[in-house]
Amino acid sequence: MIATATLAADFDRDGKADFAVFRPSSTTWLCQPTTAKAEATAFQWGRSSDVLVPGDYDGDSQTDFAVWRAENGVWYIHQSGDDSVLLVRWGMTTMHPTGGLPDVPVPADYDRDGRTDLGVWRPDTGEWWILKSSDDYDQSHANVYRWGKLGDVPVQADYDGDGSADLAVFRPSENRWYIHKSSTGKSFVQPFGLAGLDTLVPSDYTGDKKADIAVYRSGVWYVLNSTTGETEQFNFGFNDDVAVPADYDGDRTTDFAVYRSGTWYVLDSSSPRLRTYNFGQAGDLPVNSGVVRESIVAVP
Repeated sequence: MIATATLAADFDRDGKADFAVFRPSSTTWLCQPTTAKAEATAFQWGRSSDVLVPGDYDGDSQTDFAVWRAENGVWYIHQSGDDSVLLVRWGMTTMHPTGGLPDVPVPADYDRDGRTDLGVWRPDTGEWWILKSSDDYDQSHANVYRWGKLGDVPVQADYDGDGSADLAVFRPSENRWYIHKSSTGKSFVQPFGLAGLDTLVPSDYTGDKKADIAVYRSGVWYVLNSTTGETEQFNFGFNDDVAVPADYDGDRTTDFAVYRSGTWYVLDSSSPRLRTYNFGQAGDLPVNSGVVRESIVAVP
């Protein structure tokens, strides 16, 4: 089952998100498990220009190192279960044959089997192209869905709590979220956020197993509680911080967290308590920021 609480970097399989960064200068993933006294690890994987797409592709409950290469559309996945390498060409690239925009990788568990599926969102057409793990990523069984249009931002998550990621986009021109619920096949439209000012951070902040529509704006988190329908506001962070929401304390609820030039600030939802941890350096990319998207995209 997909974990609605964001768990983008659990490299030690303890059910808690790790402090992890990707260092472009050496193409190295550096991981500090949250387990007490655990040592940091380093793993070289990918190129500095790759898109980070970590996920559990082999179903062993441990995050796999994975990247999508825009130059050739290939997914490079190091499967932690047996140390094997999975290479799959999937998605239009920067060498788009029609001169259109390159695809946006949108990995998630769309078939509810506990494994991450390969997915790309095609900006030119608003189509989702998904290779499901339950079909062994067989391209002859690819699923194509039309949801969204040029200028939208994909924000896939499990908004209805059925264990399957829903197709969803944020439309900057309207400041609206368009969500297609997998449990009912019905659509849901919700005005929320301000394009250009917000970072989109949907996840389960309330512990009800449903992703909440949420944005981060200059140190303030705005969450549309999926249970009550009320907007909740939390002050946590500063203007130049990077939002890195994830489940760092293992309670299956996403914690508010930000990353600032090598320092992590986490507000545990289970206590609550504030934790700070120094891990990383200037120029590093926090791995858990991969679930976050900007609220506006450049359209030629």
